[in-house]
Amino acid sequence: MRRRSLLIVIVALLLRDSQGFIIPGNCHDLGVRRLSGIGSDDVSTIINEISGRIREELQAKELEISSATDDPNGMHVSIFIVSETFEKQNRVKRQQSVYRLIKDEMNAGIIHAVDELRCLTPSEFQSTS
Repeated sequence: MRRRSLLIVIVALLLRDSQGFIIPGNCHDLGVRRLSGIGSDDVSTIINEISGRIREELQAKELEISSATDDPNGMHVSIFIVSETFEKQNRVKRQQSVYRLIKDEMNAGIIHAVDELRCLTPSEFQSTS
């Protein structure tokens, strides 16, 4: 939890209007709503942080996260995950468990949208392969 909060604080401190970032007042936890001009190094850092958190918390057997940063409101991501923890969970519960792990980035506006979220069990993954 502390690493996640530190990442968000660091990203918030790096946001400056002179570099194309928009920081309106009193939005979400950090006062950050929209991001533009996010660099590929920043995206890699964010994706690595999210990937590590999802792998650890959900014991992911397979995990793919892709991003698109061309939206001025923040990054869009697509997430594909295979985990045994999804056994006996419906689709909504599975997605809620993933959203819980990326909520800080979403609340801060770093991630604007999840374009696709596929959560499968290992047996479901085997039947689709």
